[in-house]
Amino acid sequence: MDAGGATDGRDRYGFFKLSGYATLPTADDKERTDKSVHIGHKLDVRIGRESSKAPSDADGNCQWILYPPEMKKLSRAAARIRWRPLKKVENLKGVADGTPMEGSAWVLEATSSNVVVNRRLLNENDNVVLKSRSAISLGRGAVRLYFLLPREGSQKPQQ
Repeated sequence: MDAGGATDGRDRYGFFKLSGYATLPTADDKERTDKSVHIGHKLDVRIGRESSKAPSDADGNCQWILYPPEMKKLSRAAARIRWRPLKKVENLKGVADGTPMEGSAWVLEATSSNVVVNRRLLNENDNVVLKSRSAISLGRGAVRLYFLLPREGSQKPQQ
C-alpha cells in the first residue's frame, strides 16, 4: 500500500519519508480508495456516529468516524480503524524537522480488525493534531499514522 510520497526511501529511524501527507483506506470500493490526511491538520474524532466515508471540511481536515467496540453494526471503513498505544514515546522525532514530540503518542492503524477505542483517551468530538511523524507498516495493507496527544498541563517549548 502506498502513501503518496513514501517511495523516496526511509529516514534514519527506518520509517518512510512522506512528502506532506499519508493516506488511509476507505471502503468506497473493493480495491482501495484513499483519502489524504494532511500532516499538521486536525483529525476530528467522532465516536459512535455512523458514516462510511471520511469527508473533508472547508479547512481540509479529514473526519474519521470511530466506533465503540460494543457496537455491532460497523461500516467497513470504521472497521478498519484501530487505536493502540505506541511504546518508547521519548524516541520519536518529527521526520520533517527532527524536533522531539512531547506528550503521549498513539497510533491510528488501518486494519481489518474491529475498532478498539480507549475511551479514557478519546472522547466524542476530541481533536487530535497530526504531527510530522508517519510511517507505513510492513504488514499487508496496513497503514500506520503517528499522532501526538499532549499531556495535561504540558506546554510547548518556546521558539
